[in-house]
Amino acid sequence: MAPIEPSPGEASHGPKERGRRWLRDGRRGVSPMIATIILLAMTVVLFGGLFFLVNAFPRAPVQSMTQFSAALSYGPCGSGTYAAQVCSISIVHQSGPTISGGSTSQVAIYLSSQNRTSLFGSPFTLAQGGLGGSTWTFGQTWRLSLSSGYNLFAPDNLTASIVVSGQLVFRVILPASSAAYVPYVVNSAVTPSVLSGSSATFNVTVLVHNSSSDPIAKLKVSANVCQLQNNPCANVLMGWAKQTELFYATGTTSADPATGTYYVLVTVTGHGGKSSVTVPVSFTH
Repeated sequence: MAPIEPSPGEASHGPKERGRRWLRDGRRGVSPMIATIILLAMTVVLFGGLFFLVNAFPRAPVQSMTQFSAALSYGPCGSGTYAAQVCSISIVHQSGPTISGGSTSQVAIYLSSQNRTSLFGSPFTLAQGGLGGSTWTFGQTWRLSLSSGYNLFAPDNLTASIVVSGQLVFRVILPASSAAYVPYVVNSAVTPSVLSGSSATFNVTVLVHNSSSDPIAKLKVSANVCQLQNNPCANVLMGWAKQTELFYATGTTSADPATGTYYVLVTVTGHGGKSSVTVPVSFTH
């Protein structure tokens, strides 16, 4: 058999040259597609490991937020009180866990007044706000009456704070606004209460409520005594007893009014408006 002749290209290369060519071919890299797949796999493995490590750390416990709302109520709080007076404060438990504690070391409600900084010396308990037990649950209202002994009037700023086990959980500043309150008669009197005879003299006295934004001297108080003094019909501007809220007027009956009950119409006018009240007067022969 005849020997196989090398190709013309191979004939020029010896065994040493062919080995070098084989080494050069062996150093060629993988295809770009395979390299991309390998990089993606490495990225997925790396981020998966980080995600596992992060989730392995203990999580902070979920804390429930307790929410409250607060409001003030205004006067008149009763007979002889004023429209600008703060009657009460109420705080509503709107959401969150139940608050428990019968003493101020456990649950304390602090109040403070901007105008009267030393008024509230000690905090209040849950029971002082009308909560029967020692717990404050969702939907319950803590309400404290301020109508007696506190003498709080608008304008003022009241701050309410709730402290549970030494931690502040709620604080709000409630502005007691100064509105243009309408003045009105709190009390009235006619002396003598029963008149008799012709040309009888009587005195009308009224106690007028005055809001803090209305100077007492600026009020106009008048008494209409037409039913008693109809000749001439008189609308008397009442005098002011200075340093007080008392106004007074003096009138004289007509020559011979009929027996019966008559009425003196007292009108109080301020920048917030005006109000009227009728004061009964009896006349007999």
